[in-house]
Amino acid sequence: MEVVHIRCTESGSNRAYSALDFLLGGLDSSVTDNPLALLGVLQERLGDAGGGRPVVLFVDNAEDLDPWSATVFAQLARHHSARLLVVCQRMPNITEELSALWKDGLLARMDVGPLEPADTTDLLTAVLGAPVSGVLSRVFQDATGGNPLFLQALTTEQLASGQVKISGGFWVLGTRRLELGQHGFNRVDLRLRRLNPAQVNVLEVLALVGQVPLHLLPSLVDGEAVDQLQEQRLITVGPCPDLGARISCPLIRHVVRSRIPNGRSRQLLEHSLSLLGPVSAMAPPAQVAVVTWCLDCAVTVSPGDLLSAARAANALHDSSAALRFAGAVPGYQNTPSLVIEQVNALVQAGQFTDALAAVESFDCQPCGPGCLPAWTALQLTRCRLLQHHPDRHTEAGPLLRSIRARIEQADPLHRDGLWAVCSNVEVVELEMAAFEGNFRAVEESAGAVLAAMPDGGSLLRLQAQGWLAEARAMGGYQLQATALATDAAARLADAGVDQAAVESAQAHVFHGLLLAGQWNMCADMLTSQRKSPEVVNDLNGPAADVAEGILHALAGRGQLALAKLLPALSQARAIDATRMTVLGEAAAAYAHALTGNLDLAGKHLDRAQARPERLWWSDRQLVVFFTAMAAALQGHSGTAVTSLLDAAKENQVRGAAAVEMLLVCGVVQLGQHSQAERLTKLASEQEGDLAKACELFGRAITTRNPELLLDAAAAALKMNWAPLAFAASGAALPLAEHAQNRRLIRDARRLSTQAQTVGTLAMKTDPNTATLTRREHKIAVLAVAGSTSRDIAEQLHVSARTVEGSLYRVYAKLQISNREQLKLVLR
Repeated sequence: MEVVHIRCTESGSNRAYSALDFLLGGLDSSVTDNPLALLGVLQERLGDAGGGRPVVLFVDNAEDLDPWSATVFAQLARHHSARLLVVCQRMPNITEELSALWKDGLLARMDVGPLEPADTTDLLTAVLGAPVSGVLSRVFQDATGGNPLFLQALTTEQLASGQVKISGGFWVLGTRRLELGQHGFNRVDLRLRRLNPAQVNVLEVLALVGQVPLHLLPSLVDGEAVDQLQEQRLITVGPCPDLGARISCPLIRHVVRSRIPNGRSRQLLEHSLSLLGPVSAMAPPAQVAVVTWCLDCAVTVSPGDLLSAARAANALHDSSAALRFAGAVPGYQNTPSLVIEQVNALVQAGQFTDALAAVESFDCQPCGPGCLPAWTALQLTRCRLLQHHPDRHTEAGPLLRSIRARIEQADPLHRDGLWAVCSNVEVVELEMAAFEGNFRAVEESAGAVLAAMPDGGSLLRLQAQGWLAEARAMGGYQLQATALATDAAARLADAGVDQAAVESAQAHVFHGLLLAGQWNMCADMLTSQRKSPEVVNDLNGPAADVAEGILHALAGRGQLALAKLLPALSQARAIDATRMTVLGEAAAAYAHALTGNLDLAGKHLDRAQARPERLWWSDRQLVVFFTAMAAALQGHSGTAVTSLLDAAKENQVRGAAAVEMLLVCGVVQLGQHSQAERLTKLASEQEGDLAKACELFGRAITTRNPELLLDAAAAALKMNWAPLAFAASGAALPLAEHAQNRRLIRDARRLSTQAQTVGTLAMKTDPNTATLTRREHKIAVLAVAGSTSRDIAEQLHVSARTVEGSLYRVYAKLQISNREQLKLVLR
C-alpha cells in the first residue's frame, strides 16, 4: 500500500488545486484548466506511484482543503483510483464533496475523542516499539489531554531532543519537566489560528489566570465563546478544586501564553486582578498562574502573596515555581516561612543535601512568643531532614526534645496561642516514632491526639488516624486497622486541605492496609489516587508503580510485579528519583527469582544493598523479607532463614507482631518447620485473613495434617497469596500420597494449579492489570477466534500496530506469551 500524505493549510484554502501542487508539477494550463484531463493525469501518476499497489491519499487538516482539490479527490474515490483517509478537526467546515462521499457510503466516519490513559500507553508502546514507563505515559497524557495529534507532535520532538530515551529496555522521561519545541508549538498553533477573537480572549485569560471561578467568568470573558470552546474540548468546566473553568490541555495553555504580547498581557493582568481579588484568596492553581504572570510582566507582588503562592506551588508539586516565588522576595533567606517553602521545594526536587544546608544556614533564635512558631517550624523541618540522613540521623531525637523543652518554657500567658505549634510537634513526634518502628509510642501518641480532638476531618486528626491504623496493623489488630484506615482514606479523599499533606497521610493509611493483609484495598487506593486530578506528581510518579509492583510481589505474581517495577525503576534512575528505589529493587529481585531469572535477581539485590538511603521501618522490613526470599530462591536458604529470624526478633521487641508473623511465615515456607508452632501462636493472636491463613499453615505443618494444609492453601487463595497457597498445597501432596487418599491428592493438585494460576492473574480490584479494557477484551476475543492482527485492525478501524500493542498489554496482564495460551486463559 502506497500512502500519499497531503497536508492542507489555511493559506491555501481559497487557491485552486493548492493541495495538489506537488502532484501537478510540470503540467501546463491546458491540463489544469480541463477537469477531465486533470483527473486522467492524476490517475496515471498515482498508478505509477503505487507501482501496482493500492494508493491511499491521506488528507490532513481537511477543513482547509480547497474545493477544487476536494472535487478531484471525490472523483478519484468514486472511480476507485485511490482510497481516501481524511482527517479533520471541525466537521462543519468539511467540503460538500467529501461530505457527499460519507453520505453515499464511500467514506466511513469515525469520531475520535481524547485517548484514555490505557490507549495512550498502547499508542506510545506501538509507535516507540518498546514498553514505556508509567510516568512517561501519564505525563504525555496530562500534557496533551489525550489529543492524538498533540501526542504525535510531542512524541516526535521529545525523541528528537533526547528528553525521551531508552533505559533498561523501557522508554522513560529523561527530565523532570517537559520543554515544548517548535514542532509541538506549530501543531497547537495551527489549531488556535482558526479561533475567533472572542474565543482567543477566553483562552488568553484562562492561560494567564489558570482557573477562573464560574461566578466571575461572565465579568471577564464572553459567555458564548466559553460554550463554544467547551464544545471543542479546549476548556474544561468542573471542580479543580473549586468550580471553575480552565484550559483542558497544558500544551494549549503554554502556546496561548507564549503568543500574548507583553502590552496585551499587562492589560489583561490589570483587568483580571481587579475582578479576581487578592491572590491569597484564589485556588492554588490560580495563585501559581497569576503570580507567575505577574513576575513575567515585571509587576510587583507583595511578599505575602509570594509566600502564599510558594505554598500553593509546593502543594501542587511544582517545585521550580515554589523556588522562584520564594526567591523573588528580597532577603528571603531571613524569613523563616519562605525558607521553609524553599526547603520543601528542594525536598520535592530530590535535593535533600541542599535542603538541609538551607535550614542550617538560617540563624533563627526564638526571641519571644511571636518568634516561637517560626523557629519551631524551621527546627521541625530540620528534624525531618536529619531523620532521613544516613550519617546524621542520631541528631534528630535530641533536636526534637530541645524543641519540646523550648515550648514548655514559653510564658504560660501565651501558651494558648501556641496550639498549632504544639500540634506540629506532635505530628513530627509521631512521624519519628513510626519511622524508627516504635509502634507502642505511635499508638499511645496517636490515641491521645484522637481522644483530645472531636470527631471530624481535620488533617491532624486524619494523620493521627492513619498512623494509628499502621500501629494497630503492626500490633496484630488487622480488623481494627482496616476500619481505621478505610475511614481515614474516605475522609482524606474529601479533605479540602494541602494536597501534599493529604498524600503524606494517605501513605500511612496505605501502610496500615498493606500490613493488615488488605492488598486488594491497597490496589484500589492506588487506582483512585491516580484518577484524582489534584494528584500531580508524587502518587502519579514512579512511587505509585513501585507500590503496585510490591503488592504483586507479595502475592507471588512475579511477571506482573516486574511489569510495574522494571519501568518504574528505570524511570526513577533516569530522573534520579530515589524514593522507594531500595524497596523497589528488593521487590524486583524477589519477582525475578519467582520467575526463575536468578542472574537478574542478583543484580537487583546488589542495587538494593548498594543504596545508603534510610527507610521507614515498615519499608525496611519489606526489604528484609524480599531480599531474604530472593536469596533463598537463589540457593542461600541458610542465610535467608537467619536474616528473617533476626528481623523477626527485632520486630518482636518493638511489638510489631504482624511483621514478625510475615517473617516467620517466610521461614516456615523455606522448610524450617521448627518455627511452625511459633507461627501458629503469633497468628492466633491476630486478626484478619492474613492471620487466619498463617495460623492454618502453622498448625498444619506442626501436626502434618494434609486436610489443614489444604484449608491453609484455600485461605491463602482467598486473599490471592500465591506463595503460601503453593507451599501449603505442595506440602499436602506427599502426605496425601502417603495416605493414599485420592480425594486429598486431587484437591492438593487442584489447589497447587490454582496457586500457580493466581500468579498469572492480576488483582480483581485493579482495573489497570486485573481486568482487560473493553478494547483489549474485544481484541483478545477476536484473536482467539483466529482473526489476524490486520483483520482485527480493519474491524475496529485502528492500525495493525495498535492491535499488536494491545495484544502485548493483554499478554503482560495475563502473564502469557502467545495466542495459544490466550485461548486457554479465556476459556
